Amino acid sequence: MKQFHLYTISVALLLLSACSNDTGDTLPMPLHIEVSASDFTDAGDANTRATDSGNTTTFENGDRIGITVLGANNQILADNIPYRYNGSTWNFDSSNDEQKTAIYYDNKISVCLAYFPYSKDADNISGKDALKEKFKPQPNQRSKDTYRASDLLMWSETYDATTTPSKNLKIAFSHAYSSLLLLPSIKYNIDESTEITYTPSSDKEVSFTVDIESLFPYPAADGSYRIIVAPQTTDARWFYGYGGKTYGGTTSNATLTANTRYTLTPTIDIGEYGLGEVQMGDFYCMDGASNKGYLIPGDTVALPAGTNRLGVVLKVGRETGDWKDDCQYKLKDTDTDMNTVNGYVLALYDANGGNYCQWCSYGVQVEHSDMNREKNTGFYGYKNTHAVISFAESKGWTLNAFPAVYCATDAYELLHPAPASTSGWFFAFCRSVPILAEQRRCAFSQCKESYRE
Repeated sequence: MKQFHLYTISVALLLLSACSNDTGDTLPMPLHIEVSASDFTDAGDANTRATDSGNTTTFENGDRIGITVLGANNQILADNIPYRYNGSTWNFDSSNDEQKTAIYYDNKISVCLAYFPYSKDADNISGKDALKEKFKPQPNQRSKDTYRASDLLMWSETYDATTTPSKNLKIAFSHAYSSLLLLPSIKYNIDESTEITYTPSSDKEVSFTVDIESLFPYPAADGSYRIIVAPQTTDARWFYGYGGKTYGGTTSNATLTANTRYTLTPTIDIGEYGLGEVQMGDFYCMDGASNKGYLIPGDTVALPAGTNRLGVVLKVGRETGDWKDDCQYKLKDTDTDMNTVNGYVLALYDANGGNYCQWCSYGVQVEHSDMNREKNTGFYGYKNTHAVISFAESKGWTLNAFPAVYCATDAYELLHPAPASTSGWFFAFCRSVPILAEQRRCAFSQCKESYRE
């Protein structure tokens, strides 16, 4: 279904020079205009998805349209006059460097022709076919500018003895070309019984082949890839690079028509993406039913609804990178050693609601053999957190005696429980970055800082 977004213009668009108007007045008559652009119509066939939130056509501040006015015998009376959008209204672009002037109303107009985006190369062009011949879609539309320049919008209206130009000109643009939109989703398994599907961000290598021409689409913020193509009947192929592999598909013998968008939504199965495949920037999440941790790749456009995200992976494994870490991690609430650390995760939320936490009562000094007091030498958060806990227990104190540690461990655990197969939340003391560790393919240990030294 087509939709229209109207931009009502209060400023006058004046057509032609100061000739008399239909009331016999000798002064130029201002003509108010409205500019709209129809959205792409969804093709709705078996190879496309029926709804597409990316169809909407809008104008941006600084956009320019061109208007040409024809008289009798298609004589050009006003040649490709630029009008600029200021965010709310369209005005004659008086700053143009082409010595062009605003045009004035005349009831003897035979044709009005408008198009977008404006180009001085449209001078002396008086018809839609000539505009399309002049402004063909570019093969490389990776940038927003080249994509918009390829999306030619056109409108024209013809007048005769029974239909004279209205003083309120309504320019209703439509798309001269077709649009192909690729919106892939990634499917993977986190274990033998659980499957995840998500939309990746649009930073992959993507191309189309239409007829025999290679085309490179614009990557939109919603994870889609869009290309403007000339209407035709063709086999349109797409190619999508992900994880070092190239995937593809074909829309066979598709008839591409003007002002229509064809949306392709392939699902790409990448197999298993377990904890052992963790990458920096991945989201670490927990399945509430099984109390297990799992990953969603960090290139997702948006997390699936209902996802219980706990943190973001900021380091992979213990042996990689330059973080010094000789902590002996144990499974949460047990004395079982974690022999393998798959990664470290930064918690998403502030402990204690982000409010100030003091360390402890004035004059209290933690004395424990596991306490590392070196600053900026490594990540000893887990070791130092549990040294404080052990010290409090040795004194018969509750952990509330050390509010910062309590907020980063026990209190935070109540709000955002970590999976049982992790080390649980801990506090980074010696450096101001929290961390997380995990055993085998089951658990990351997480950390959360509530205070920075």
